[in-house]
Amino acid sequence: MTADIVELPSRRRKPIPAKPLTALKVKNLKSGVISDAHPYRGLRLRANKNGTKTWMYRYRADDKLKQIKLGTYP
Repeated sequence: MTADIVELPSRRRKPIPAKPLTALKVKNLKSGVISDAHPYRGLRLRANKNGTKTWMYRYRADDKLKQIKLGTYP
C-alpha cells in the first residue's frame, strides 16, 4: 500500500505585494505604517492615532538598517 504525499497549507501569511502609494491611500490612512513600492522602495508613511502623519525613508548602510525623518503630511 502506498501513501500519497499531501502538502499541508502553510500557516505563514503570504506577504502582501507592495503597491505604489497613492494620494487617496495616504489621505485615508488612520493609523499604522504604509510602504511604497519600486522605484521608491524604503519610503514610508507612519500615521499615529492622534492624526499626525510622518514621512520616513529607510535604507541600509554598512549592513545596518537606518531611518531618517523627511517631514510631516500634508
